[in-house]
Amino acid sequence: MKKAIYTIMLGNNPMFQFTRRAMQIYAEKVGVDLIVRTSRLTPVLMNENNLSIITACVEKLFIEDLLQIYDRVLYLDADVLITPFAPNIFEIYSDTNQIYLYNEGQYIDRSSCIYSVYQLFDYKQKWTKQNEKFIYYNAGIMLCSKQANFFQYKSVEEFESSYQKLPFHDQTYFNYLIQKSGIQHQSIDTKFNRMDSLGNPQERFQAFFIHYAGYGYSNHPQNKHQTVAQDFQQLYSNKSSDQQAFNFILSQQVISEMLKNRQPENAVQYLQQQIQLTPQNANLYNDLGVVLMLNPQYHSQGLQLFQQALNLSPQNTAFQTNLKLAQTILSLHKR
Repeated sequence: MKKAIYTIMLGNNPMFQFTRRAMQIYAEKVGVDLIVRTSRLTPVLMNENNLSIITACVEKLFIEDLLQIYDRVLYLDADVLITPFAPNIFEIYSDTNQIYLYNEGQYIDRSSCIYSVYQLFDYKQKWTKQNEKFIYYNAGIMLCSKQANFFQYKSVEEFESSYQKLPFHDQTYFNYLIQKSGIQHQSIDTKFNRMDSLGNPQERFQAFFIHYAGYGYSNHPQNKHQTVAQDFQQLYSNKSSDQQAFNFILSQQVISEMLKNRQPENAVQYLQQQIQLTPQNANLYNDLGVVLMLNPQYHSQGLQLFQQALNLSPQNTAFQTNLKLAQTILSLHKR
């Protein structure tokens, strides 16, 4: 199965050298091609005053052409920084009949965007909801597949005539296409699209994909390239075992507190005792695996514990993520 990462980097933004390097490292790690669009492929459809924004959004439509060559394409905005220990997103979200994006509608009210679709397109269908909130995806990170190519439902003429009338432009149009087409869709975890709209900016360092949308963890959008540069240096210069472990997903808060207080030995002892008492508790095996991943000497045992947790609870997505991340770390250490 052929896979690729596609991003659009038009202009000379100093941020690109860092996000592009991180994407290249990740592409090599998971064994996929990296395609970076640095010049305009499509003609400008609209107002020349918004050339860079318009062109980048139009270039997203090129994903449809890439899906004639590749089975799966991961689109990333140019302001996405992949962290060193990000697991293989293609393996975690493996259903090729679905499109995967992050449902920001669970955290931000995007009803005004949805209402604009109803008004502009005279849309009659019911908009799907999750947890009583409208589903509205962020289009900065999209995992697309040939079998679920929702771009085939697009209309360039429709896109051209509606673009400037829609809030968030191509993003709202893509959400409209997902709803109209009836294509299967699923949200990715926030770790794969961590934006500052979620609050707690320091938690971005525990994410897999950091998305510097808008202000991008800065006091002004013009300064976010500096934040990206600083984050890149911090993430790629200090790949300590502690940082690796905190990218994993823990099941119990008590273990998280022990690790934060630099008490891994106490955590191991506690978990081993609990496993003896309740050997069918999958969470215990998962958390013991996380603790052992602090020490490279015990990475293999940590991976085995994640597998035990998954054997006890096969549908647990946190265990699945941890297992993939452990496999990635082990493969890196073997190089």
